[in-house]
Amino acid sequence: MATRTTKAPAQTAKYSHSVFRSPTLLPDIGGRKVWRVASGAHHCIFLTRDGLVYGLGSNAHGQLGLGKSKKYASVPTLVASLSSHAVIDIACGYFHTILLTTSQQVFVCGWNKYGQCVRPSSNAEYIFEPTWIPTLDSLGIHAMAAGSLHSVFATDRGVVYACGDCMYAQTGPWKNNPKSENLHNKSLSYFSSSGDSISGDRSEGERKRPFHPFVVHAGRSPSLSNSVKLEASFRPGSAAAAFTPISPALSAASPNSSVSKTQKREHSRYSDHLTLVLDNVYSKSLSCGDFHTLILDSRQSTLWTWGRNGLSGRLGIGSASEKYETPQIVLKFPDMLRKYEEAVCMVSCGDFHSAACTSSGSLYLWGSGENGRLGTGSEDFNELAPVRINESFPVENPYVVEVRCGGGHTVCRTFDGTVFAWGSNIYGKLGLGHERNVSTPHSVQLSHHIHGKCIGLSAGLFHTLFQMEDGSVFLTGKLIC
Repeated sequence: MATRTTKAPAQTAKYSHSVFRSPTLLPDIGGRKVWRVASGAHHCIFLTRDGLVYGLGSNAHGQLGLGKSKKYASVPTLVASLSSHAVIDIACGYFHTILLTTSQQVFVCGWNKYGQCVRPSSNAEYIFEPTWIPTLDSLGIHAMAAGSLHSVFATDRGVVYACGDCMYAQTGPWKNNPKSENLHNKSLSYFSSSGDSISGDRSEGERKRPFHPFVVHAGRSPSLSNSVKLEASFRPGSAAAAFTPISPALSAASPNSSVSKTQKREHSRYSDHLTLVLDNVYSKSLSCGDFHTLILDSRQSTLWTWGRNGLSGRLGIGSASEKYETPQIVLKFPDMLRKYEEAVCMVSCGDFHSAACTSSGSLYLWGSGENGRLGTGSEDFNELAPVRINESFPVENPYVVEVRCGGGHTVCRTFDGTVFAWGSNIYGKLGLGHERNVSTPHSVQLSHHIHGKCIGLSAGLFHTLFQMEDGSVFLTGKLIC
C-alpha cells in the first residue's frame, strides 16, 4: 500500500505542532544539505554536510540547545553556539541531545535530572545550551547513543561507558551500598580471566570519598550470567584483571549525607558519573531504548544487551525476567547467522522492542508485539528472541540496509531506497495517510523522482524522519503533543 507525499506547507506553518499523516517536506535549511537526522521524544536534530546543527520541536528541557527563553522551534533552527565546531555525529534521548565533533569532543544539552548528560545533576538539572564535557576528551569517544533517561558511549579503546537513570539497570553493572550515607558510592563486579568475581567495593573508611569508575584492562571481559559466558574472550592462563581508576574529574560532586529518605530513594535512580559496562568491545553500532541498550561488537558480530527486559522480552535473551545489569548475548543469532551466512551490521532499540539487520539484508525483530510493531502480523504476541521477518514484506526478498525503532513503531529502508513502516500509527507517524495501526510492513511513498532515494531514517516517540539523497528531509506524525 503506497501513500502520496505532501508538499511543504507555507513557511508560517508550525512543523513542531502540526499533524502530518503523509510524508511532508520540511523547509529548506539555509540552502544546506542534511547529512544526518536524530529524533527524541518531541524534538529532532539535523546535522548538515558542512557540520552545522539545526533543531526542530520542543526545547522545554533545553534539548535543542537554543537557550532558556526559546520553548520550541517551529521550523528547523540553527544552533548558533555550535557553528565554530565541526560536529560529525548526533544522538537524541527523550529530552536530551549528545553531539560529537571531529576532534572527539562531546557536547550535551537538555534534561539532566538523572545525570544522563554526563554532568552532576546537582549542578544543572537543565542544560539549555550545548555544553562541552572536557573530561571525555581523553577517552576517545567515537560513537554514542541516548535513551529516554540514559546515555552510552563507545571508545576507540574498546571500552563502553553509560550514565544516567539506572532504575532498570540500563547503565550497567553497578550497585548501591545501602549501608552508606554516600549516595555516590557504587561498585562494579567483573569476572577475571580465571572466572573469579572481582568487586569494586571499598572499605568503610573509603566510602566517604566519591567513587571513581574503574576500567578493566584490555582483553578482560565483564561478568556474565551463569547461563551465558563468552569463553573466547578470556585469555587462558593470564592473571586476574587489574583495575585502573579513571581521573577523579569523572566522578560525581561531593555527596550530601544529610539528605532526606525521599531524596535518597530518588537519588538511588541515577549515577552522576560514567559506569564501565563493557571492555574489549569495538563497535560503531549501538542503540538505546527507553530502559535498555544494544551494542554490536563489530569484530565478532556479537550482539550485547542489558537493562530492562520484562514481559516484552526486549533484550532478546529468551527470558521475561525484569532486568539484567550485566551484559547478555542476544540469543539465536549465532545459529541464524551461520544458516544465512551473514553478520549483523546495525541495531536499533525502541521503547519495548528491538531490531537488527544483517549483511545479507535480513531483518530481525524481538520484544513487545503490541500494535504490530514487530511486523509479524500479530498485534499482541511478544517475541523473547529474534525473529526474521523478511517474509512479511509485500515484496519478494527485500534487502534491508537500515532499521529504526520508535515509540511503538518500526521503519526500515531497503537497498534501493524503498521505505517500509509498521506498528503504532498514532498521529499518522507511519506516513501511510491514515492513523490505523498495521502489523506488517507497508510501503511509504516518497518523492524519489524529485529528491532521490531515501538514505536515512529516524523514529521518535510520535514522529518519523526520512532523509533524502538530495539532502532534504520529510516528516510524518507530530512532534509536540
